[in-house]
Amino acid sequence: ASKSFNGMIRLNDTGAFYWKELEKGSSEDDLTAKTLERYEGVDQETARRDVREFLQSIEVALEHAASND
Repeated sequence: ASKSFNGMIRLNDTGAFYWKELEKGSSEDDLTAKTLERYEGVDQETARRDVREFLQSIEVALEHAASND
């Protein structure tokens, strides 16, 4: 399952979870901690890397959208 934001980006379940947490004001560290709580078997290094990759991909998508306006 995925979530679409006005056709601009499409998120999988984890991405949608991160997005909702960002809307609540969660920081990168908060997202890492919440990832560890939510997903069994994920170590801190992997969680932090996944969060950073998500944040970077959102930043690129938003920059791309802004440049197309």
